[in-house]
Amino acid sequence: MRTRLAAEAGRRAWLAGATVATATTVVGTSSPAFAGAPVGEGGLPDGARQFSNVLLQQREWTKIGKRVREGGSSVGKDEWKNIQLYTRKLYAASDDMADMAKTLDADKKTKAQDLIKEFRASVKSSDSSIVANDASSFLAVYDTTAKQLDDFLAIFSDVPDEL
Repeated sequence: MRTRLAAEAGRRAWLAGATVATATTVVGTSSPAFAGAPVGEGGLPDGARQFSNVLLQQREWTKIGKRVREGGSSVGKDEWKNIQLYTRKLYAASDDMADMAKTLDADKKTKAQDLIKEFRASVKSSDSSIVANDASSFLAVYDTTAKQLDDFLAIFSDVPDEL
């Protein structure tokens, strides 16, 4: 009970501080450091936003793969349904990948476009194993898509191998 009261008191103090900071900014005695849209609301430029989204989807996909690998047959029908819904989001990230590939030179662009095409096909193929609640066949497809994401992002790495 005491912890709950302390947490509520902490939230109230934070809210009061935020209100004062907002009021100060509105009055004009302090100016915000960045006047654009907040980062969480699409404030990143296109290339950075797309890269950030692909990284986010990669992290989430890794979590899903870990859950299925560790859970195996204990993954419930509701979780499989959520995974199926998530694959739609993962597939949509391929649009961001395609936009990112447009900025590459010809050789890298061709390689990236091939990876995107394979990635889309792999994500689509995961649906049958998800519907069947088959962890082993899902993990085979998961491993393929995870490698494709890694390979795609490696194209954008310009750090020399010597380091």
